[in-house]
Amino acid sequence: MPKEKIHISLVVIGHVDAGKSTTTGHLIYKCGGIDKRTIEKFEKEALELGKSSFKYAWVLDNLKAERERGITIDIALWKFESPKYFFTVIDAPGHRDFIKNMITGTSQADCAILVVASGVGEFEAGISKEGQTREHALLAFTLGVRQMIVAINKMDDSSVMYGQPRYEEIKEEVTNYLKKVGYKPAKIPFVPISGWEGDNMIEKSGNMPWYKGPCLLEALDNLNPPKRPTDKALRLPLQDVYKIGGIGTVPVGRVETGVLKPGMVVQFGPVGLQTEVKSVEMHHESLPEAVPGDNVGFNVKNVSVKELRRGFVASDSKNDPAKGTETFTAQVIVLNHPGQIGNGYSPVLDCHTAHVACKFKEITQKMDRRSGKVLEENPKFVKSGDACMVVLEPTKPMTVESFQEYPPLGRFAVRDMRQTVAVGVIHSVIKKEAGGKVLAVCLMSLYAFFRSHRFHLQVRHEIAQLENELFGKEIVSLATGSLPMYTISFAFLGYYAIDHRYLIKIFLNVFIVYSQPKGEKQILHDVSGTFAPKRLTAIMGASGSGKTTLLNLISGRASSGRFYGFRMINNAKSNPKDYDTFMSSQGYVEQTDTFIETLTVRESLLFSAYLRLPDSMTLREKIARVNTVLKVVQLYDAANTPIGGLISGLKGISGGQKRRLSIATELLRLPSVLILDEPTSGLDATSSLLLVQMLSQLASTQGLTVVSTIHQPRAEIFQLFDDVVLMEKGGHVIYCGPQVNVVKHLQAIPTLALNSSSYDNPADFIIDALGLDPEREENKRRLSLVTTHESSHFLPHWQSSEQYRSLMVSLARYSSDSSGITFKQAKQSWIHVQTWTCFERRYSRVYTKRLDILLRNIQSPMSQLMSNPTITQADKKLLHEYGILYQNVMLMFTISAYGMVLEYLEIIPEYFIERPLLEMERKSNAISFYSYVYALFLIETPKAVVNSIILMSVSIGVHTWDNITSRGIFTLFLIFILGTCAWQSLICCACALSNNMPPVYGVVFLLLGSGLLFSGICVSYDDMWSFWYWCYYGNAPALMSRSLIIASTSSSLQLQMLDQSGMMKMSLDVMFIVIVTTIIVGRMVAIVVFYFREQRAKQLHYTPMQWVEDRLQASLEVGHNH
Repeated sequence: MPKEKIHISLVVIGHVDAGKSTTTGHLIYKCGGIDKRTIEKFEKEALELGKSSFKYAWVLDNLKAERERGITIDIALWKFESPKYFFTVIDAPGHRDFIKNMITGTSQADCAILVVASGVGEFEAGISKEGQTREHALLAFTLGVRQMIVAINKMDDSSVMYGQPRYEEIKEEVTNYLKKVGYKPAKIPFVPISGWEGDNMIEKSGNMPWYKGPCLLEALDNLNPPKRPTDKALRLPLQDVYKIGGIGTVPVGRVETGVLKPGMVVQFGPVGLQTEVKSVEMHHESLPEAVPGDNVGFNVKNVSVKELRRGFVASDSKNDPAKGTETFTAQVIVLNHPGQIGNGYSPVLDCHTAHVACKFKEITQKMDRRSGKVLEENPKFVKSGDACMVVLEPTKPMTVESFQEYPPLGRFAVRDMRQTVAVGVIHSVIKKEAGGKVLAVCLMSLYAFFRSHRFHLQVRHEIAQLENELFGKEIVSLATGSLPMYTISFAFLGYYAIDHRYLIKIFLNVFIVYSQPKGEKQILHDVSGTFAPKRLTAIMGASGSGKTTLLNLISGRASSGRFYGFRMINNAKSNPKDYDTFMSSQGYVEQTDTFIETLTVRESLLFSAYLRLPDSMTLREKIARVNTVLKVVQLYDAANTPIGGLISGLKGISGGQKRRLSIATELLRLPSVLILDEPTSGLDATSSLLLVQMLSQLASTQGLTVVSTIHQPRAEIFQLFDDVVLMEKGGHVIYCGPQVNVVKHLQAIPTLALNSSSYDNPADFIIDALGLDPEREENKRRLSLVTTHESSHFLPHWQSSEQYRSLMVSLARYSSDSSGITFKQAKQSWIHVQTWTCFERRYSRVYTKRLDILLRNIQSPMSQLMSNPTITQADKKLLHEYGILYQNVMLMFTISAYGMVLEYLEIIPEYFIERPLLEMERKSNAISFYSYVYALFLIETPKAVVNSIILMSVSIGVHTWDNITSRGIFTLFLIFILGTCAWQSLICCACALSNNMPPVYGVVFLLLGSGLLFSGICVSYDDMWSFWYWCYYGNAPALMSRSLIIASTSSSLQLQMLDQSGMMKMSLDVMFIVIVTTIIVGRMVAIVVFYFREQRAKQLHYTPMQWVEDRLQASLEVGHNH
């Protein structure tokens, strides 16, 4: 490429079939970018397909699908030269289905050619609200393309015939719109052309003598050369990644800022992957360096194609490298949204080449879009025409920058419902910093990888044996027989959330927790409805209307509040025992997908199958069940793919596939009821549609009762639901019935100032209707103004309907119909089976890994050797002042501190990787607390013994204790076990010795132990389960066993210790026994107290109090009257 010419990236945009590809291909041909022979070849191929007019378009449309459909699908790059510039031309797709690819192309351009078809009807279609001319022009300005040329194409059309009036008409209308967008029309040339005939392309056309302006090539030469920010750090958003035979991995993209050179070590955000650049090329020519504006490909070392993807950002690892984004604050202008946008809204953001769903975490200000004056702080919603400051949170890893620092990475478009609804500029970014957290993540990833490997080997041969037998069969149903079908009903259900304030007091490591209620808040208010088998039901409503609370009450999940009302299964009133059993007959899929990221999809399901499926099933039967479920949820092709994710840093399955895996985990036990909380949250439009289609098939073909909350679905998704339950603020159900009747029901409200016929999507109409209070004259007040004791006009309209009366009659039958509750699902496995499964699961991933064991047991002596100079100095002082015995004991405590720190390193992967998964298994009634506790005890004991032996051996070897006896060695060994197994023992030791040591040592030990203790509480004390987990992981069983060992040898172990004055004698082992026993007794008392507190909470949750029964009776009478 001739570097003496300035390089400009040019994007060609416009409505579908406006002639973009034909114009671009003809221009490249006229400028010598392609030879005549190739054009003749394209003409012949186009003629064979009956598309003779597409010969120029095929210069860029390479894909078979593009040629057959006659449209551009992905962006195409080509090059040509003008007398002044060297151009890389980007042909962007005009079809709205491929707008994501258009945005990718436009984000890399310096200038845009907006192609407008002049034919009668064609121009009007493109410039209409649904056309792509408007949206492409808006996106071009939003993405930073400030120079534009408007090419009025198809002037040779029979309806135009090169006429000036049509040209002037189009120019006026396009000018008005571009002015509204932000362009200066006076600086934009409007060139009338014929992309097919070549008029006004590179020279003036005789067919349009009335036109006095420049031709298209002259207009391109009149462009102002773009400013290149070479002084900034490198930022190169990836457009795509290719694997080229004989070369390797080649990422492709445009350099936005900085310089890219061969030999540079680049870092890819947001994953932090680093590699060296081997070579840089543009249009198959090597470059010594790539500067801003160059569209280049560069070869990288030791990186696979799977590790990189479109939207990643390459940067210089030594100069402000690109990082992942935690949150970012942006100024957003809402352009075209049919409803109102509030906190929690999760559209797709297009920033540079990234296409990621982001959550509106908090709308902080509403502003005047012209003056920038703040109009309202913390508004509840914004609508079309509003400007606001928003804190956004990406749902997937993403790299963005502030507009002030890196403009190309600091502007974005917000897309939803297949249109651009808002644009924004980023003001500030909170990045995911590297450091201790990253180190912990690396440790967790390595730890989980080691532990998952052997399990895969263990079951691989079983899967291979079953592959031919099971995988080839067409799976029709999950169950071998018919599943019980449950109709879940609820009548006059209400719920009060109790706000608590917790006070924690600690005395000798005994937890005493006081719960002080701050008050109550009513979430649900006399809601009634029913969920039927073989039907997919959607629960819709505004945020805070109680959708998730209703799901939790229906499914019987624990809650800190209290409720009143009736829950029925097959019209039979349920009791606590029924609901305990019912939990094993239903699957509950939460919003958050919880997995061990280093496992494959099949391995993850096999772990859950071992814990959830009954003991009567053989291993072959469990594997067969897993494979069946994989086919049902359409994950068979991804069965051996790692799950991956942000914690592990592995590239794995997509977000939609993870959601399917969550559903598959719940399907293992063949549930009769499947409950899902926002299953489409964070997914793109296509993934959401496929997911809901799968749920619809599960309901219709498997006979499941499927209930799901959902927020503003697309029209095609909304139509898949059979029934709809609508909820409004205040906790009221205002509709429960077939989906096909819901719009008709709402439209019948006389005071509703909305017309459903103006909406393409019924769900948009419903959301808008729920967002307006029809009793207000202006019809623009939010229902959030309605208190929990009031209701809008929707509720009386619903209660006066015939459908509501029929529902009440059917619900009232519960008193006479007591049959129908038949539970056929297996109960929880025996505790010894759970214990052994947990032990096997952890054992196979810990003890069989020699490297893991070696690293763990080397850390302690290595840390001891590293600190040897400091300890040696302390030894000399202690030896001189207090004698050899005091010196040895002091040294023991120092080593115990190292052991305690190592225990915390062990807790990191446990807490972040296994704890969420075990919590999910516990909520599904697949595992108990005690089985996991016993498994931990079995696992930790041999590790502690081995570690203690190594610690003691190294300590004796380094310090050569001359007068140590065999009895002393045995005592020290027991003390080491106590110190390295349970970090609480350090506090015990410090308390025991603080009276016999200089005050400074006692203070240091107490501060160290107390600080680590409080940090553990802060990390884990977020709910009841975390507290139990921490109590048990505190090794209460281990402490008890070790105290018994010390007690049994206390009569023969009488090591005496003198204080400074030599007046007091103490028995060290007796001191240990007393304090450790106190801690154990106190901890066991705390565990018992919390156990009964949890049972009491369950009792209050399932059995209403007497005063509630009185209210129920009154509500029942009201129901009979209805």
